[in-house]
Amino acid sequence: MERPTRKALAVMTWTKPREGFVKLNWDAAIDVTRQEMENGIIAHDHTGTVLAALCASRPLVTDPAIAEVIAAWKTTKVCKHMGFSKVIIEGDSLEVVTALQGDDCRWNRFGSLVNDTKSYFNSLQEWHVRHTERLANNAAHLLAKQGLTVTEDHLWREDFPLCIQQTVLSDKGPF
Repeated sequence: MERPTRKALAVMTWTKPREGFVKLNWDAAIDVTRQEMENGIIAHDHTGTVLAALCASRPLVTDPAIAEVIAAWKTTKVCKHMGFSKVIIEGDSLEVVTALQGDDCRWNRFGSLVNDTKSYFNSLQEWHVRHTERLANNAAHLLAKQGLTVTEDHLWREDFPLCIQQTVLSDKGPF
């Protein structure tokens, strides 16, 4: 098996947003047995400090793309609740990122959710959406898996769950 190059590894690690921005990473997971989705969102400032983390579940969603777009839409709720006005949102679903970056997806199977998400983000001072690799989205992925253990949305602003602490420390880098 070929080992990744240093350049490839750099692409697979989480990076801090530029100063003045908040980066929100999102991810979704599907529990086919329970027929529900879980989503995780984590928000960092330019120093890598976690500002908020969310995990939530939603019944009757078993389509991975729909789950990912719902998780992206949920980032709007975190932004609104926390008062973020300049954001970068990142997810590992290329299909959803492409839809959010596009101009018109009305006829897409999840077009209304994408349009609602973009409508909110367009009210912000500045926003960007980016695709990232799963390895660079690990904290959001772990929060999505944590969603299996909650019955309602859970938003942390401090004392973040143990499931993400090691990843967050690793992402933040040396002091």
